[in-house]
Amino acid sequence: MACSGYMSPEYFSKAPLFLKSDVYSFGITVLEIVTGRKVCSCRPNEEQPTIVVDYAWKLWKEGKAAELVDESVLTEGAFAVEEAIRCVQVALLCTEEEHNRRPEMSSVIRMLEGEEAIAEPQTMVSNQRCRGNIQQ
Repeated sequence: MACSGYMSPEYFSKAPLFLKSDVYSFGITVLEIVTGRKVCSCRPNEEQPTIVVDYAWKLWKEGKAAELVDESVLTEGAFAVEEAIRCVQVALLCTEEEHNRRPEMSSVIRMLEGEEAIAEPQTMVSNQRCRGNIQQ
């Protein structure tokens, strides 16, 4: 089995899927790009697999958002740290546990382009969704 970390929480609760289920998946993809981590991964010296959204929420709540940014993203000149943190903040909004708290994609685009204020993410996704063998 593979990691099902791209699937929104409502998928696992057998609740109806919503348009914003895709927003959740987009948020996970953004986190993978910015952090350089797979959706589910094992790193040296880690006993448990790391789920990228859990890792991002943990550092965000600790006020360590800059630590989320993969060095290769910065060294290639693709992003400034502030832009990368903006991407993380938007991604966390996209991964809110409650689908009605997630932004619409049109709003996501405006936030990423700096044309719309970005709200503070509130609700950490609480369920672990890595299953089976995890590849590095």
